[in-house]
Amino acid sequence: MNELPMEEIYKERVVGKTLKELSIKYGLSISTLSTHIDVYCRKNELLSPYDACSKKIYLDRINFMSYLDLAKKYNCSSTRISERVKQYIEKYNLPSVKEAQGEILYFSLLGGKSISSMQEEYKVSHDVIKERIELFMEKYDLASSREEITKDMYNARMRGESFVGIANKYGKNPLVVSRMVGEYASRNHLPLMEQRKKESTIRLNFFNTEIYSAFENGYSIKNLALSYNVSYETMRIRIKKETQKRFVQVLEKVLEKKEKEKKKRGK
Repeated sequence: MNELPMEEIYKERVVGKTLKELSIKYGLSISTLSTHIDVYCRKNELLSPYDACSKKIYLDRINFMSYLDLAKKYNCSSTRISERVKQYIEKYNLPSVKEAQGEILYFSLLGGKSISSMQEEYKVSHDVIKERIELFMEKYDLASSREEITKDMYNARMRGESFVGIANKYGKNPLVVSRMVGEYASRNHLPLMEQRKKESTIRLNFFNTEIYSAFENGYSIKNLALSYNVSYETMRIRIKKETQKRFVQVLEKVLEKKEKEKKKRGK
């Protein structure tokens, strides 16, 4: 037995070589060869060649290889392929083909793949991909948990965290995080960070206008800083920026007026 290349025999058996073919090749009776293979499997804690082959068929099938292509690959009928997949699932209590496909697609989607790229990769329609993902999510109640994760991402974004930072936290692609946050905001009629920034800018402009008006009316920078609970330097900078802004606005108006007068004289 030690002289037999059992690893090679086992591999040949897994990929579909019959006991008869192997017995002829290695000059052994079918029963003797079968015994050697059984002993080899027990000794090395391996699946039987039949189950190992069924496992390969199952993995190929959940990766969207058709029954026709599987039949050609493993040299048997499509019906036989279907039976072996079913037997393997039942024996090892595995997810159905559709559920397993849904898991692959679901995590591919979370990992940043688009539906169109998965259509191209697996040669299946958009509807099939959607159906498999929904089946997987429904079975494991992932809709609610995904919504909670997305909500956390949205809140982190609204606190000012970057998409890259959020992506690192949740182990996702920044583009995926951006899409999930955007869809969550749209679905729940919530503002995005960019809208918040715009609103904040409007409030800040109003705040600076209010401060400058008080400054023009005689309030000192020191008193304004105390009133608005900011440092003297912060208040000085804000008044300076507002002064520069107003100077530019006045200058633009003067130049605009001169340009109009010039055109009027030209007529």
